[in-house]
Amino acid sequence: SKGLLSRVHRDGPVNFVNAPALMKEIGIEAEATRAKVGMIANSVLATAVFENGTELQLVGAHVDTNRSNRLLEIDRLPLDVALKGWMLFLRYPDRPGMIGRVGTVIGRHGINISVFRVSPTEDAGAVMVVVMDVEVTDAMVDELKREIPEITNVRLVLV
Repeated sequence: SKGLLSRVHRDGPVNFVNAPALMKEIGIEAEATRAKVGMIANSVLATAVFENGTELQLVGAHVDTNRSNRLLEIDRLPLDVALKGWMLFLRYPDRPGMIGRVGTVIGRHGINISVFRVSPTEDAGAVMVVVMDVEVTDAMVDELKREIPEITNVRLVLV
């Protein structure tokens, strides 16, 4: 929780002591357990519960072969992406043109995309993870929501 909050909480320092209280204050509950997921022995399964009742389940692991922390799943959807930089998570209906529309808005802000992953969901939707190397502004996220109203959920995280 400290790692996540220290990147997004702008109202003072975050440490291992105050991180749980800050998460509760902003309406996030999280639980993490270590387990073997698939072939990766030291995986972490985390579930975050937000103030509005929505849940997000993540599976990650530290992979020794390339010495990186990887995000392997979001809500049981396979995504293999290194946890680094500014990460934008989007949910939307899976239809032609969505990837291009998201890329166009990001490019308009002069931001280079270093990683782009999409995983279809069972309900004809998709989850998109976009990794960028430079700071992403709230203005860009607001523009994504405004210009692409089909997006049902947007989360921005700095890792």
